[in-house]
Amino acid sequence: MKMAIASTGTEADAQVSKHGARAPFYLMYDEDGNFLEFITNPYANIDRGAGPKAAHFLAQQNVKLLVACDFGERFTTELESCGIQQVQKTGIVSNVITGVVAK
Repeated sequence: MKMAIASTGTEADAQVSKHGARAPFYLMYDEDGNFLEFITNPYANIDRGAGPKAAHFLAQQNVKLLVACDFGERFTTELESCGIQQVQKTGIVSNVITGVVAK
């Protein structure tokens, strides 16, 4: 299972982004918590419709679980329609991924 963490930066010591759909980056991990890559969010700065577009972008990346501080209503709806689970967490990415994998 591929997981993504909405992040403010490209490294594991970055903070989990407050807004999942407008996160500057998504850090990708496998089901064991191994870092795969970071991806720049092409929809972070668009005026409207970031939620649905970001959800479909993540689905194209084969993400099955997304971690962020907050999910808007439209983003949540689109993530669910794409089969992507959501987990709300705050903190440093490296600490958060450890907690998510441990569950």
